[in-house]
Amino acid sequence: MAFPSFLFSLLPSRVLSRATGCLARLPLPPFARSPLLGAFARLYGIDLDEVDGHLKSFPSFQAFFTRRLKEGSRPVDPDPAVLVSPVDGKILSSGPLEEAEKLEVKGARFSPEELLGERDRDLQGGSQVTLYLSPSDYHRIHAPISGVVPSWRHVPGRLLPVNPFTVHSVEKVFPGNERIASLWEDPSLGRRLWMVLVGALNVGSIRVLWDPALRTNRGKKSPGLYHTESPRRFSKGEEAARFELGSTVVLLLPAGKVRLLEETRPGRKVRMGEALARWED
Repeated sequence: MAFPSFLFSLLPSRVLSRATGCLARLPLPPFARSPLLGAFARLYGIDLDEVDGHLKSFPSFQAFFTRRLKEGSRPVDPDPAVLVSPVDGKILSSGPLEEAEKLEVKGARFSPEELLGERDRDLQGGSQVTLYLSPSDYHRIHAPISGVVPSWRHVPGRLLPVNPFTVHSVEKVFPGNERIASLWEDPSLGRRLWMVLVGALNVGSIRVLWDPALRTNRGKKSPGLYHTESPRRFSKGEEAARFELGSTVVLLLPAGKVRLLEETRPGRKVRMGEALARWED
């Protein structure tokens, strides 16, 4: 085992993430909210003009991390044939799933099956977009298409950092980290895709609105597979989940059904609601 891998294997990531969560949820005295949260916003270049609420209205750092935005701050592409970005973030990787169905993110390679915890034949020859949320980004996650979430899988795992150094140094960071893989479908149009929310160090808590009772970073050992006969329907751009801090979202798209746009290229910053791909019905 390489030294960085050995070092990270000793990291008490769950304990650290829970401790960070507790600190972030500590109430801030009203007189300290504006100076502390304002300093954080300046440090990370957060545009306070689009934040829904005054800094004094956020009782903790956690409340500010998961802030809402003012209505209209993120226009959603209205074209029904367009798949939009579910988050604000940076495109780490985009393009076709390779012949061996290996997904490459930041130089780390693994299969969609490893990421999902199951095999989906529709992904053979498909494509992917991987989006990274930094601490400066808006942390809520929205529906990439109009549709329902009929099934989802909670895959327990580690909570290692997802920065380039870790991903290059430690084998299979993404498929080893705790994550929630959700299937999104629009049965009326025959559209489907996977959206995978990947946890990371200090991002032990992922909340999803299609299953409010689901809790992450609880030390669960075995994957949980969930189905519902009456799935909740989301409109494209509607809020669907949130990270307690920034992390990564991976979209896995079926073959022959959707085409990535030229603008969907690695290194580009995108905002929630911007077009990433077009359905080819």
